[in-house]
Amino acid sequence: MFNFFKKQPQIDKLCPSVHFLHDAIKNENNIYFRTYTAPINMISVFDDTRFDRSDIDNLSPGMYRHTGKFLKNLGFEQDSGRIFRHSKFDMRCEIPKSRVQGSSPFHVLDYTTKREQDFYILTPTQIAGVIISKLPHADAVPLLIDLVEHHPINLFKLKDHTDNSKNHQDFLDVIAHLKYKQREATSKPPLRQLKTLK
Repeated sequence: MFNFFKKQPQIDKLCPSVHFLHDAIKNENNIYFRTYTAPINMISVFDDTRFDRSDIDNLSPGMYRHTGKFLKNLGFEQDSGRIFRHSKFDMRCEIPKSRVQGSSPFHVLDYTTKREQDFYILTPTQIAGVIISKLPHADAVPLLIDLVEHHPINLFKLKDHTDNSKNHQDFLDVIAHLKYKQREATSKPPLRQLKTLK
């Protein structure tokens, strides 16, 4: 299995918050959450295994509720509806504002700022959009494969929002392979039995 921490050696140079959240999710064997550290720190919240291109790509009330409960159990306090803060690690986990309904998953973080130790809480499709837009193709592909094998993404929506940039065109070159990997992963446990968060 692809080790995305090994692929990202800079993780050892980051503050303890990265290890804290990753270890908490790993130790609890919580398959509804997954951390990514490139190009920035992100928490993926499992969405679904089946998608339509017309689906709205935001955290659902169920995803939001379970995320809040999980973070509070780790010692986070909720500053607002979108921000959770951990005083020990001086870190925040933030759900970006949804500015336009149906907006591109490639631009979910365009109007946000963060510190090195902070995390964004995103849908898997939004995380895929960030990876595709911000990383070179050779680095993006292994992360996208890891993502579709654990937290399926809405490949239809991503395809609909691609432009003529090199990163987006490189993504279109591998979309068939990602569809195959995702279909293979969702046809067997644990994804086959995994329910959406309600």
